[in-house]
This record gives sequence, C-alpha cells and structure tokens, in this order.
Amino acid sequence: MQIFAAAFFLFYVQLRGVFGYALQPTSERYKSDALGFYMEDIWWFNLIFVTLAIHALSFHSNIAASATAEPGKLGYSALMFATRLLQLYFLLPLKDSKRQYRAVSHKVWIFFAVVELIGVGITLSFSHYRGITAATSLVEVSVFLGQYAYWWLCARGQGAVDDDQGGSGAELADEIRSSLEAAKLLLDKPKRDYCVEDSIYNFAVYSLIHPDVIKSWPQNEGYATGITLSLNERESVFQGAVALVFIQVTMISLVMWEMYASVKILPPESFSILIPRVIASFFMHANLQGEIKNGLRTMKYVVGHPYSFRKFDPGRDDDDEPEETDEEDKNDGLYIRVFYAFMLGFIQTMIGLVLEAMSILYLCSKDSFRLILMSYATMASIASFDDLYSKSLLEHPIREIIGKKICTVYRRSMHFQGATIAKAIEHQKQAKTVSSARE
Repeated sequence: MQIFAAAFFLFYVQLRGVFGYALQPTSERYKSDALGFYMEDIWWFNLIFVTLAIHALSFHSNIAASATAEPGKLGYSALMFATRLLQLYFLLPLKDSKRQYRAVSHKVWIFFAVVELIGVGITLSFSHYRGITAATSLVEVSVFLGQYAYWWLCARGQGAVDDDQGGSGAELADEIRSSLEAAKLLLDKPKRDYCVEDSIYNFAVYSLIHPDVIKSWPQNEGYATGITLSLNERESVFQGAVALVFIQVTMISLVMWEMYASVKILPPESFSILIPRVIASFFMHANLQGEIKNGLRTMKYVVGHPYSFRKFDPGRDDDDEPEETDEEDKNDGLYIRVFYAFMLGFIQTMIGLVLEAMSILYLCSKDSFRLILMSYATMASIASFDDLYSKSLLEHPIREIIGKKICTVYRRSMHFQGATIAKAIEHQKQAKTVSSARE
C-alpha cells in the first residue's frame, strides 16, 4: 500500500510539473533523487491514502451485509471516507515551493477535529465492537492526532504563519522561476541521453526522423549521424515494427484469454514454492523495466521534438538545390507521423506493463518449481520479440546506430521558462567569448 501511495504522489507531482505548477524551485529539485527529495511529503500523503483505503474496505464490508454490519458503521465509514478525500485537498502538499512546511489555517484543523468528534460519537453508538469498522475508528483517531501533532511541531519549529495572515510562498516560487540564476542551473542539469538500444522500436522511431534533422546533430559527440538510409530501408524498418506490434499484441491476447478461462491464483503450499515465484517475478521485472523506460523516453522525445518527424521526400530533399517550399508543404502529414512515433513508445511501454502484471498472475497460478520456470520462460520470450527481430536485421545499415544517441535539444522546462533560459544561454555565450579572448 505504501508503494502505491508513493507512486500516486510522484504521479501527482509529475502532473503538476507538466502544467507548470512545480512544487519546488527548479534550482533545487535536481540536486537529489525524487524519493529522497519528497520523502516527508510521501510519508504525509501515505497517512491520508492508507486510511482512505481502510475506510473504503470498511464501507465495502458493511455494504456486503457481514455479520457485524449495521447502519451506524456504514454511516461512519462513509463520513470518514469523505473526510479523508477533503484532506487530500486541504492538507496536501506538506511542504510548499520553498520546501518549508506549508501553513494550514487553524479553521481547517478545527473543522477536521469536529468531524473526528462526530465520528467518535457514532462509534460509541455501535451495538457491538467486533469487525473492521470499530478497529478502523481507533486507527482513524490515532492517525489524525499524529498528523496534527507532527504538523504543529514542524510548523512551530520553522515559525510558519497561518494562511489567514498570508505567506503562501507562491511569490517566491515565481521569483525563482524568473531568476537568471535558476535558469543557468537548469541549463547545467545533466541530460538524460536518449540512447538507441537493439530494439526494433528504436529503429522505427529513428527511421521516421527527417535526414536533415539528423545531419544537424553534432558529429563528434556519440550521436547517430553519418548513416545513410534509403526510403525503402526506412519503410522496411517501420513496417517491421508495425508487424511486430501485431504479433506481440496477438500473443498477449491469447495468453490473457487462457488466463481468464482457466488460471486461478494458488496459495503456496510451502515456502519452497514462494521463493521461485519471487525470484522469477524479480527477474521478469528486471527484463521489462528497460522496455518500459525506453518507451517512456521515446514518448518524451516525440512530444518535445514533433518537427523532427517531417515527411522525407527523396526527390526534393536530396536535391543539391532544393526548391523553396512553404511551411504548409513541409508539415504535410506531420501529425500522422508524430502519432506513429508516439504510439511506438506508448505501445512498447504498455506491453511491458501488461506483461509484468500478467507474469505475476501467471507465476502465482503454478504450484511446482518446473511449471514456474516454464511460465517465466514463456512470458520472457514474448517480451523479447522486439530484440529478436532487431537482431535478425544482420546486414541492415540501421544497426550501426545501436549504442549511439538521438540528439535532444528541447526540454519540458523550456516551455515554461523560455525567456529566462534564452537569457542564460546568451550569458553563457558571452562568457565563452570573453574567456576565449583572454586566452
């Protein structure tokens, strides 16, 4: 449950960042790992998320008319579930953009305290205290008191003020975003290189990039330049990727159909059966996490560089004196090509996620060491179809790009901080010019 809470919180932070509402100064976040940076925020969110899940289970238990169900317990579970949903809005995040504990109005705490008292009153009206709801009420009160005590101690320690008195930190966040120093630090952030792996998905994405874009990449920094592909060679790679997608989706669908019809989860009869299940699931994740990351990098590159996928016309683009064309002609078919490239990354990621979930369920349905190994080999072979296909292209010139990089020139932060980053780039150029002159 805590792992799911951490995943949901990081997704929430990522979603805010996509829309330009980052929770942290851009000059600070990239100095540490995300889990370490947001550890307290994740812990705070985990308190709300876990209790929310417990109330959902309690509510379901009372609806199912269990032996301990009664109207008062159903009402208590519904009230506490709604209260925890409100806490997701009023008590998150724990820290503001200055990475200080966010000031929460005392009116908000008083409101939640009154609701807790109402919940205690409903709990005292239960006819009997057996079952999950009575135990949940004790957990609920303990967690709420712990939440308030922790926030009060932390806020008092740093001298936080009430929201009614101002001081939200939004002004400082805007100031940091617009500062030239933050933009310079952002420029110095280490880039995550988009390296080409021995995968037909990477080959297909590369085949869609316009040759003029590839020629504009630096020649001596490990980028995938200097490789000439004819139109037929580009089309053959892309068509092979499309065929592979249909093959993988078909195989996965057949396995899912069999699992739905006959597979049942079997509790391990002994610890010796649990061990190979865990080991096989771990290595399946190790095999698939590269596929998932590669698909995510592909989607990110396509979103940031859509004009790299303009249509390639050998009769026009290979001419020594190309004719001038307007922007509309250059962008002819651009949207569909961008869609194809994005879907290649999306499908690669989704296949990895689906196979990982299926492998866990499939392995948990086997009760012998031999069947577990056979199931692992089956799922791993489906996951490696793209690598096997790419290795079959022995004499294809596109294999020369394996291990090289696809040049990334646009980053998401540029969409929100374009002006300050442009100033930072200009200052860097001036500094290099002055340094060269002195030498």
